[in-house]
Amino acid sequence: MQLNAKILQNNDKLVENTPKIYSGIIIESSEIILNCFKSQIQQYL
Repeated sequence: MQLNAKILQNNDKLVENTPKIYSGIIIESSEIILNCFKSQIQQYL
């Protein structure tokens, strides 16, 4: 039973941290996309 409680605790931590992980990924990928657009726009200017 103790092990079960520990797994649940770790699961709660994971769930708490997941939004941070996802927002970090989204921010990074949107920056990459923006940089691609910037370099393409500069080619046309």
